[in-house]
Amino acid sequence: MNNLATDYAARTMYWSGPILFLFVVYHLLQFTILPAHPGDVYRNVVEAFQNPLIAGVYIVANVALGFHIFHGIYSAFQTLGASHPRYDTYRRDAAVAISATITIGNLSFPISVLAGLVTL
Repeated sequence: MNNLATDYAARTMYWSGPILFLFVVYHLLQFTILPAHPGDVYRNVVEAFQNPLIAGVYIVANVALGFHIFHGIYSAFQTLGASHPRYDTYRRDAAVAISATITIGNLSFPISVLAGLVTL
C-alpha cells in the first residue's frame, strides 16, 4: 500500500538523517555540553525557547523527526513481516499514532515557551 505520506517520508529519509544528526549535535551542545546555566535545565530550556529562531529550529527539526520516525516504524513493521494488504492500514495507523505522539510531545516545549505558558 503506497500512499502520499509513506512515499514522502521515504523520499526524505536521505536528507532527514543527516539533518537530524546535525540537530542532535546542536541540541547536545546547547543543553548538555555547553549550557548557558550549568545545572539549571529549566532555565536553559526556557531561555533558549524564548528566542523564536531557536524555537523555530527545534520545531522544524522535530517535524522532520516525526516523518523520520513514521517511516522507521512503518518500515520496521514491514521488516517484521506485518506487511499484508489486510494489515497495512493498521501498520500505517500505528506508525502515525506513535510518531504523532512523539512529535506533539516534543513540539509542546518550544510552543509552550513561545506562547508564554512556561516562563522563568
